[in-house]
Amino acid sequence: MLQISNGNFFIGDSFNETTHRSPLYTNMQFFTDSFPLIIGKIYKSNKFHDSNIVIAEVFEKQETHDSHGNLNVLISTSGHEMIDDFSLLISFYLNTLCTTSYIQATELLRKGQASHRHIDPRKYIHRFFDESNFIQDEEMQELNEFMYKLLNTSRSSYETSMKAMRRYVTAMARIADDFNAAYALLVASIESLAQYHTSYETGWQDYSDDKRKPLDKILNTIDEDIANQIRRTIISQEHLGISRKFYSFVMDGLDENFYKTTDSDNFSIIGKRDLEIAIKSAYGMRSKYIHTLSSLPKEITHHPTLNYMTYVNEKPFLTFNGLAAISRELIKKFVLKQDECKKEKIDILSILPNVITSKWAAEYWIGNKDEYIKGKYDIFLKALLDKIELILKGHKGIIIPDMLPVLSKIEVEITKTKNSLDKCSMLTFYWLCAIYIIPQKKIAESTFIIDHIQNLHETNIYSLLMSAICSQEDVKNAESEWEFFKVYSQKKYNIKNLALSEYFESLIAMNFIAAFSLLGNEEKIEEIKNHIAINLPNAKEVNEFMRDYKFPAIIKVADLYPKNLIEE
Repeated sequence: MLQISNGNFFIGDSFNETTHRSPLYTNMQFFTDSFPLIIGKIYKSNKFHDSNIVIAEVFEKQETHDSHGNLNVLISTSGHEMIDDFSLLISFYLNTLCTTSYIQATELLRKGQASHRHIDPRKYIHRFFDESNFIQDEEMQELNEFMYKLLNTSRSSYETSMKAMRRYVTAMARIADDFNAAYALLVASIESLAQYHTSYETGWQDYSDDKRKPLDKILNTIDEDIANQIRRTIISQEHLGISRKFYSFVMDGLDENFYKTTDSDNFSIIGKRDLEIAIKSAYGMRSKYIHTLSSLPKEITHHPTLNYMTYVNEKPFLTFNGLAAISRELIKKFVLKQDECKKEKIDILSILPNVITSKWAAEYWIGNKDEYIKGKYDIFLKALLDKIELILKGHKGIIIPDMLPVLSKIEVEITKTKNSLDKCSMLTFYWLCAIYIIPQKKIAESTFIIDHIQNLHETNIYSLLMSAICSQEDVKNAESEWEFFKVYSQKKYNIKNLALSEYFESLIAMNFIAAFSLLGNEEKIEEIKNHIAINLPNAKEVNEFMRDYKFPAIIKVADLYPKNLIEE
């Protein structure tokens, strides 16, 4: 939201401006009454119980007109997200508590027996939770410069940076109630940026030793060029080098000043040599927590210290304060290294908070012949099937527009297309309309279905669907068609497949049972019965019907799907 109001995505110079104000609860204290910032202002206020209050003022801008010159429907948002992002930036950059939640601030800043927590985060993190943090004017000026840099980066860089900062600030709050989650979040805040560390390339040495060494024994016996090609192929297919990229990002990202400076004499920092070991351990602990919920060593959780490093089994290990300092330093450097981008073409509506986009209901477009084009045939068919499913289930008031224009187009286009599956999709759409949608008298003289029925003679999902709807069991090819259908069921969500609903899948499955009941094949019937029970749990009518089925009774699809509905 902050970046939108900065005007980066505006195409004109006319906009609505709204000022949002909200109290922020913090431990900051100021010597100056107010500070102007690039996107708002901060006003000094009074102490309230255990926290101070500052008044945040942010300026929201929304363009008055869209790219077509029409008035925009949105003048302003509620401002909650802007205030939240504003407080997040302040909290991160000034390394201090700043939140819109009075309850959170009070609990995190409350000391001693008055607190409900068993953990005092002040003992683990420098400055962030101190009773009072006096903010110098120079710090606010630096914050403003940081905000300017952040807001004038590309949208992708902005979102990446904000996510990392949010992980950092969230981790600070979690220290008070969940050590392990807090530590993992701090590592995650770094790891999210490490993915953009392009100077590191994954190599064969990144492959785990238990896999690499046995492969090397084999690859060393063949031609070296071929062996290296195999190694490169394996590397390109594996999600490798994440931990090494993380390590490289940290060590390359921290300059010499990080190891030389500290703003306190109350704790010690960490040297580069020790960090090379400790940062690997930090990543390892994050992985163990994510995958097995392993806990941090007690040397970190039960012995609070502000030192950047402690020892676990005589090896250096990052404390919360050390890991937090590294995370904050790397995030700041990441933002400052991004290229400037003051203008970018983006659909603002797609990134506004609490805006959800939905697909148009089929009744608004399914009768539009101009939209019925190659690449959309199955989309139209799926929409039609959804409508027919409601009809077959007895729903009333189903809205379906005039389909004759689309059918007329199909009659022309089917002779032009060379793709057999496109022909099948067209014919299936046409046939279903003839059965359920179009009054028979309007297409009574058409021979279109008969003229093109040969397209459905091959085994595919369209032919199986229409066989089931028309209750025509193909006893001769039942076994091969059932094998095809099993493969389809596993891959139906592939982009190029027509993804049938459970209802129509169950109808096809029932047609197979009908065929195998005629063949007296009890084994196949049990296989299909199990397939329905496991993969089509929402096809209740079919599952209930099959629970009462007794072999060798002959089944017809019409036994379950009322004949009068199928013939309507």
